[in-house]
Amino acid sequence: MTDRVTIIQPGPLSIIGAGIRARLEQVFSPRKFTHLWMPSRPDSSAWSRLTRRPPVIALGFNEFTPAAESYATGASEWTLYLVTGNEAGDEARLFGDQHAPGLFGLIEVAVAALHGLNIIDSGSVRVGQATHAFVETLQDATLAIATIDLSVPTTISLGDVITGGDAEPGLAETQDVTWNFEAPGLMAGSHTGTP
Repeated sequence: MTDRVTIIQPGPLSIIGAGIRARLEQVFSPRKFTHLWMPSRPDSSAWSRLTRRPPVIALGFNEFTPAAESYATGASEWTLYLVTGNEAGDEARLFGDQHAPGLFGLIEVAVAALHGLNIIDSGSVRVGQATHAFVETLQDATLAIATIDLSVPTTISLGDVITGGDAEPGLAETQDVTWNFEAPGLMAGSHTGTP
């Protein structure tokens, strides 16, 4: 029997999400932009949080789509949300003025910054469709929102996420892990026991 192993190291999705977010924070300074994580299917509460303090740059993970020939290799799909607000009218919301960035400028910077961005151990970000979004339940006419589809080649193998490398799949179900959600400063799922 082999030694027990513990899921503690960041896997490919964590690395890709952090890489995209880091690039976004380089071009959209957190001093001027609110940065958020979004769920793949935002409900009214998520939309409310997204639109509370524009300008906002938010990233959401949507899905991992395996390639036809492999369950481990495929692409991770992400959505970038861009939100700006301006009471001066549609033209100011789209083109920007001295009060707020315009939606077109946000889209252009995001596309230029992300398309082709190399994520170490994964691949390059591919920018897909950019859409001027309309949210029917959103009553604030001073906002302009866009979404941009992102795709990144992704391989997820057991060795990527389990310390100790190439473990047998059954080991992931019999680990000696103590989940400590109360300890300050620990991420949910951090290992606090002895393997």
